[in-house]
Amino acid sequence: MILIFNSINLHLTPVKKYRFASVRIMSYQCKLLSFLATVMVTLGLPFMPVLAQTAITPEEDLGVNGISPTQITLDPIKEIFVNSSGYAQNTQELYKQPDLIQNVKRQINWTKRIQLDKMELPLKVTYEFKDNSGTANRLNNSTTSNSTIGVILNPLESNLVFRSEARNVAVVEGRVELTLDPNQSHIAGVHGGRLSVCIQSKDGGCL
Repeated sequence: MILIFNSINLHLTPVKKYRFASVRIMSYQCKLLSFLATVMVTLGLPFMPVLAQTAITPEEDLGVNGISPTQITLDPIKEIFVNSSGYAQNTQELYKQPDLIQNVKRQINWTKRIQLDKMELPLKVTYEFKDNSGTANRLNNSTTSNSTIGVILNPLESNLVFRSEARNVAVVEGRVELTLDPNQSHIAGVHGGRLSVCIQSKDGGCL
């Protein structure tokens, strides 16, 4: 079974619109696409109830295929501009879109309980990321699909932290880094996507 983060919503909120009394104005004040973002991640399992908690321990009886946590809030994205300030010399420069940072990094930690006798050893975990339309490696806006956030996945670690042959249970923890590129986000608003986590089983499928 694949562990799926059912929705990853990137909330883009415009900051206060600029005012100008002269042509010389700080570029971050006149940036039309300025935003702060918070990534909301919701975990879910098909055909199983969602377990709402923030941590898992081997002693907790969550049942096979339990997951934790069910929701993650990443730090707000504030590091948007390549240059934090600048000057416009004319109207054309005033309305020009400033350069945006292309590698905003955020991390997701997850925990999964699986059946020990079905898990392939050594442990192998793979990831897949798609937006709401099914296109790989990006988030997109729910109303304007051409406004996208590029996503590069970098698996950091995955470990078997608990195993019990008597109970036929294993607990796996993992961490993945998302590198976000906001340069194609043309509008503010919610940008969504879906992250799938696959723990390889002995038959070549996913747990």
